[in-house]
Amino acid sequence: MHLTLRRMAVLGTLCVAFSWAVPALGGPVDKLIKKAEVRFRLADFKGALQLYQKAFSVKPDPELHFHIGQCHRYLKDYDRALFHYRRYLDEVKNPEKKEETEHLIRLSEEALAPASQKTHTEPVVIPARTGPARTPTDEAAPGRTRSLLLWTGVGVTAALLLTGTITMSVSHGKSEEFKDLSTPKEDLQDLKDTGESLRTAGLVTFILGAVTGAATTVYFFFGKPAEQGAAAVAPVPGGGVLVVSGSF
Repeated sequence: MHLTLRRMAVLGTLCVAFSWAVPALGGPVDKLIKKAEVRFRLADFKGALQLYQKAFSVKPDPELHFHIGQCHRYLKDYDRALFHYRRYLDEVKNPEKKEETEHLIRLSEEALAPASQKTHTEPVVIPARTGPARTPTDEAAPGRTRSLLLWTGVGVTAALLLTGTITMSVSHGKSEEFKDLSTPKEDLQDLKDTGESLRTAGLVTFILGAVTGAATTVYFFFGKPAEQGAAAVAPVPGGGVLVVSGSF
């Protein structure tokens, strides 16, 4: 009897220790969130939404409501976006993104407003700058531009590193010819100069490749998808509103 109680006590202690250790090591929820952030930065909002929802099912952290709402808003599902924005404000104590979330709620409500209501208060829009009207395709442009820049950075980095490798290989070949005793003396100076020039060019190319790779990595992890510009709203006589929109 005493032996059984002792075993149960040891087993209970191990279970408690394990439950404390798993979150400290960064469990599957953290990995899902990081993957979702990468998908969101690449404008894959559907993929990001699935990962955020999976993370929430494992650990229902109310902070995730904001990110889930963002995915729904980019996917034009404004009803679901409003639901999660409001859950974020209701369930998170002192939410860090309170003002931003309230602004996004207003934008989503305006997007859901019936056409009959919009005709009664038709806004007078004064664009901040001239240009063609934005279309649904234009709204996805930041994501496509970001992906293009990322892949361009990867391609340039690979090209520079490959060029540096080839240049250093040729420089090494010239050095071996210089050391070869059968090489004519009149060719030694030319081989030496050529080898040094190639070695310098290879090092410079390697450095440029490293800088390009570092810049691409920083942009990948810390760059953010562009948000829509802010809008200023003011009432005008006759029940309408005046909207000044654009990037400020």
